[in-house]
Amino acid sequence: MQVTLKEFDDHVAPTLLLASYCVRSFMDDIAQGASSVNDRDLLAEGVNTTITKNGFSEQRPKRIQNWVNGVDNEDDKAGALFGVLWNPQTDSLSLAAVPDLGHAGSDKGRSSSLTLRKYISWLNSHFDPMGLRLEEAMAGRQLLRTAVRSGISLDDPFPAELVNRARALHDTYETARATPRFVEGETLVVACDASLVGWACTVTDCQGTRLYARGGLHDAGMKAGVYHGLSSMRW
Repeated sequence: MQVTLKEFDDHVAPTLLLASYCVRSFMDDIAQGASSVNDRDLLAEGVNTTITKNGFSEQRPKRIQNWVNGVDNEDDKAGALFGVLWNPQTDSLSLAAVPDLGHAGSDKGRSSSLTLRKYISWLNSHFDPMGLRLEEAMAGRQLLRTAVRSGISLDDPFPAELVNRARALHDTYETARATPRFVEGETLVVACDASLVGWACTVTDCQGTRLYARGGLHDAGMKAGVYHGLSSMRW
């Protein structure tokens, strides 16, 4: 895909007479940005033609066309790209909504019994490559590790303690504040830390607005305590 997009940049884009534009790929998603609705549409069609010629295909029904310059144009729709939603009114980003914890992995509606299978389905529904909600992601992984280590099978119900922790995690995701899309300033603050349980690194501006974060748990074979909180890695 990278070779295909370079072909577009070098040979196709110059023929479209576009103003400034941006095309980037991540896994099976392609992000495109332009300075006007007309350029956006030219860009989308040019990229589609190029990738089709090289053997790729675009699922056009899944194409997301965000509002341009805060204006809701006809046939435009705001949607999720790379796991985040853009609110043009506040110019902020937030994680795309996922199914309610009670519905995850079930076609029969909400269930009063939260099983390991449902929890894994719900946890894996969160796509956050920017690490905007890293604390919640880390807490979710720890809860999963606790459940697996306790010997719970996929379709076994969670004990009350794990259900309460999962519900608290769900509520924290639901009430998370949006993150500004654009952050002014030239100084970045990078902070890293680690413990017996895991590690994390975050990049913020001088006011603490997060721009990017990564983290993970150490190998499951290590001896470590169980962390019950949701916000230990806020610097």
